[in-house]
Amino acid sequence: MAYCIPSRVPPADEGKAPAPSTLLELRQQYRKKKDKYEFFGSPSVVPVVTAETRNITAGTLRRIVHGSLAGFVKEGWRENEQSKWPYELAIFDSAGKNFVCNIPEEPDSVVDLNEIMHKTGVCFVARWPDDKAPKRVDDKPAVHPSAKDKGRAKSSVPTVLDCFEAFSEEETLRKTEAWYCNKCKKHQCANKKMDLFMLSDILIVHLKRFSYNKLWREKLDTFVDFPLEGLDLSDFVVSETGKTNAVFDLYAVSNHYGGLSGGHYTAYCKNLINGKWYNLDDGHVSGVSPDKVKTAAAYVLFYARRKPRNVVA
Repeated sequence: MAYCIPSRVPPADEGKAPAPSTLLELRQQYRKKKDKYEFFGSPSVVPVVTAETRNITAGTLRRIVHGSLAGFVKEGWRENEQSKWPYELAIFDSAGKNFVCNIPEEPDSVVDLNEIMHKTGVCFVARWPDDKAPKRVDDKPAVHPSAKDKGRAKSSVPTVLDCFEAFSEEETLRKTEAWYCNKCKKHQCANKKMDLFMLSDILIVHLKRFSYNKLWREKLDTFVDFPLEGLDLSDFVVSETGKTNAVFDLYAVSNHYGGLSGGHYTAYCKNLINGKWYNLDDGHVSGVSPDKVKTAAAYVLFYARRKPRNVVA
């Protein structure tokens, strides 16, 4: 796993040059039974201004770390004199096994982080009191509800067309994903939009079945409905030329069963000669009815254009 993080921390005040930073590992634990803790999620990193590592206040240090953990805090919690931090912040050795010290609750307490790092090599650990690992509360759902009504009846079951709509929606990036503008010299929350300009004769649709971010990962088992015939994508193609013959028919599905730690792949394929569907499971091949092809295990969909264009060699 790798992270792309600037080696300098942008200043809060305008007009100042970014300061060199030290990257520190951040991990999370949750209380499993009594005082027994268990790690969860993937480690992340937090940048701390190098010049402040010798004398940094506990309040400043907590706010820096909280920037990477804010997505786990339920709405309504606010840092103030009456609100207690929803997690305990501790320092462990670099392996995350041996406890070194706690970060004080008092915001004005001074922490000599440089000395601690020099002696042991450390990582921050956020220790959640709950008996279950908290999940992110700021992430969008895997399949976004459609923001456009293209004349289709809406259903509680997401469809592959809903996925294309979500893919092409304009979205504003979060503050944690802001980019630095060289013109205005500020970090900006930019808008991002993806469009389909042209479609090839073979269309491969990869459904998002594995969700990853810096702190959490999971297997997604949402059932997504998709047509075996007549997938019309003309509404999603921005090129007028590309809108012509934008109808596709399904000829194969790759399925994944299992979770993150292991699983099994199978496939449904259509025989283009006799028009029948078959289940391919390792060395076993058997016929399957078309109504069995659509399942929550569908991972990759393979479509062919109904009227292929002439290809010039």
